[in-house]
Amino acid sequence: MYKKLSDYKLHEKLLPASEFSLFSSMPKTDLANIDSDLASAIIREADSFLTQEIPILPASLYMQFCKDGNRINFEKIYFHRRNSLKTLLVAEQITKSKKYIEKIIDYTWAILEETGWSLPAHNWVRDRDDSSGIFANLPNCYQNAPWFVDLFSAETGAILAMVYFYMKDAFCEENAQILVERLRYELDRHVLTPFLATDNMWWMGLMGNFVNNWNPWIISNILTITAIIETNDVRRSELVEKSCRCLDCFTSFYPEDGGCNEGSVYWFEAGACLFDSLELLDEMTGGCPELFQNPLYNNIMSYIQKVHINDLYFITYGDAHPRHVQDGKLYRRIGRRFQNPVMAGFGQEMCTRYRDFSPETRASNPSRFIRNLIDNEDMSISYTPDLISALPDTQLCAMRQTQNPQKGFYVWVKGGHNDESHNHNDLGSVGLYVDGEPCLIDLGVGTYTKFTFSDMRYTLFPIRSCDHNIPLIHGAGQHEGADYHTDFFEIDEKNRTIRVGLKNAYENKDEMESFVRTVQLTDTKLILTDTITTKTAGEIVTNFYFLQQPEIVTAGTISLQNGLSMTYSPDVEASVETIVFEEDGLKTDWNTDCVYRLSFRTIKDTCNTNTTYQIFKTI
Repeated sequence: MYKKLSDYKLHEKLLPASEFSLFSSMPKTDLANIDSDLASAIIREADSFLTQEIPILPASLYMQFCKDGNRINFEKIYFHRRNSLKTLLVAEQITKSKKYIEKIIDYTWAILEETGWSLPAHNWVRDRDDSSGIFANLPNCYQNAPWFVDLFSAETGAILAMVYFYMKDAFCEENAQILVERLRYELDRHVLTPFLATDNMWWMGLMGNFVNNWNPWIISNILTITAIIETNDVRRSELVEKSCRCLDCFTSFYPEDGGCNEGSVYWFEAGACLFDSLELLDEMTGGCPELFQNPLYNNIMSYIQKVHINDLYFITYGDAHPRHVQDGKLYRRIGRRFQNPVMAGFGQEMCTRYRDFSPETRASNPSRFIRNLIDNEDMSISYTPDLISALPDTQLCAMRQTQNPQKGFYVWVKGGHNDESHNHNDLGSVGLYVDGEPCLIDLGVGTYTKFTFSDMRYTLFPIRSCDHNIPLIHGAGQHEGADYHTDFFEIDEKNRTIRVGLKNAYENKDEMESFVRTVQLTDTKLILTDTITTKTAGEIVTNFYFLQQPEIVTAGTISLQNGLSMTYSPDVEASVETIVFEEDGLKTDWNTDCVYRLSFRTIKDTCNTNTTYQIFKTI
């Protein structure tokens, strides 16, 4: 049993607020010393904001979410305001020129004037004693202090806390002392007071409920605000003590292998935000190396390296996206703090390959954003990915033919259950990348709308069972819920084989005797076999989604991309269908307007099938 964060009793070890120093664990802290190319990119971006008007956030945009489900139009402006402020703030610290101060004041004032900091998609009408509620058209914060803290009210608070940290003296010099006082007031009103006032925010986990990435994402930002703003040492201790209890609720749901069932894109708000919290707690206590010796925390951090495929590609399942921006400095810092050479090497490799700066890239925690900028300590350490990355508790495994991410086959298989956070009905799904590029794919999720997290969720493309690389058995697919899960998930590393039992994942599981999917990676090919036994005869249709168009050459043989071929058993017949993307999110994710569904349908209705598919290179 691993030690809980509360067991360290960090709230009893806090430095007095007057002695605390943010970023004290970093070798360097001055933003004026960051990489010159990086500094130039930030300054160019900040200069462009000097001549732009701050975009307004009209009520009509806020109301769109309840009206038609659109959340993008409001969020685009909302995040632009915050990313612009962060960039202007950093540019001022780099240049010390005072040329950005007036614009920083304007953006700060604009955000402080917002009625509420929660997104429309998170604006529930509730009271403190009732966790049920409905979405509201507009925020209602003028009668009493807000009580619900969402992801972005906390993150907004942390950004403004950073403004306070860096700019309070400059604001006073500009005769804007009232703005300094207003920052403290609004940060307390919007975040700290409601956080302490109730245990009934679902993401806290203090009611014994399951929690996901919301928990560390919010807590890391609450700790940022606490560290910078809260000067009362008693209240500071209360905030830290409750934060640790909340984080314990988050880690209590993690398996021993540290796997993130929400997927790689949410690891940056889950495991990475846990690390942000640990760094802040370490600094607030004057140093607590024990935090970085916890084996469970180390496993949670290592997850992101284990699901990396190549370049910007990561394993895709649930509400994931196939590509996202690398954060090599974060990985490298994790490796240093946990004395984990694999993570450190992975981080250094990503730092070497990806040094671009994008102010519009949103960091879940502003303190991480700043730490990344000032972390310029390259390491002399190499990185080679493992041939097999196994997460047996999470039920996820990936296998490579070679240790060069740009050569050979990379295949992954997912198990688990269908009540995971951001779940799709996708147990047993498989993905294949060849020479570092996608071939057989999991589609991901696309753009969130009002319906993504509604009772319509499992009727939506591409969340449904039929939108994944798994069969429909007698017309039925998998079903959502914890009662729908794998029967077993077995990893044979020596023979590079994964066996997963899938009968109990299906809505018609009572009509089935067994369903075992076997995936083997040899030196020359991928072999996938589905063995299905049902109580009555019926049709089985297996869908596979490809990024490039398959061509049926003859019965039993299909030509795939870049010299790949696929063969299949004679008990099924193949067809190809073009799936046109109707929204921009999937188009952006895959850089195409469509993908291709290769379907295999049993020729005869039967109770027993044993169908094998093989993919291999022909040239």
